[in-house]
Amino acid sequence: MSRDTPVRRCTVALARRIAALFPRQHREWARGMLSELEHVDGDYRALVWLLGCVTAGIKLRAIAMKLGTLKVSRFVLALEMALCFVPMTFGWLDIVFGDSGVAWLDAPIVQRYYLGTTQGVAALAKMFAGALIGVLGPLGIVVGLRYIVFGKALHRGWLSAGLVAGPIALGIVYMAANFASNTRWSIEWAGFYVLFVAVPLAGALHLLYLGYSSPDARACSRPSTA
Repeated sequence: MSRDTPVRRCTVALARRIAALFPRQHREWARGMLSELEHVDGDYRALVWLLGCVTAGIKLRAIAMKLGTLKVSRFVLALEMALCFVPMTFGWLDIVFGDSGVAWLDAPIVQRYYLGTTQGVAALAKMFAGALIGVLGPLGIVVGLRYIVFGKALHRGWLSAGLVAGPIALGIVYMAANFASNTRWSIEWAGFYVLFVAVPLAGALHLLYLGYSSPDARACSRPSTA
């Protein structure tokens, strides 16, 4: 059976490319892979063999790369914390103390403008959710500064749980309120979920990771030998 087919030539070419991805200590194994491929009968079997080699190559390369611990310099972390929590902080200040903020609501205003319609109740739910959960914006800035200035990491507990669960809860409330009031999808939705849900959540998870990987956290997780 002739092995000089277009499929076989493409398979061999891809295998050579993949072999180049292997770490140096596994280059001998890569050469053996190419040698064995020459003896695989059938284009389909050759493709299956190549798929297995792709999987092995990716795993070996990922192990060799040692992608790091997600630790960054204090300057970079300060920029990250600003990006993650400053927009939520300004949003919280506006929804609480703005011209139509929660701080200026009273019973007659709520009764007149918000209660009685689905749109009004949905808007009120979003306002109170933003007022309660939005406080995680300034809180996240404080936690980030505490780590940057004093090296005090965020550990697992009620604070980390709130910083992680808060943006998710805010996104759920806003999504439910928008659907309840039949609010049409717009690009503003995407901007809201990026700035006030995804980005603060990413910042909180990074702080929690830094706390988990800190020396004092690792020391506390080790069993006592005393």
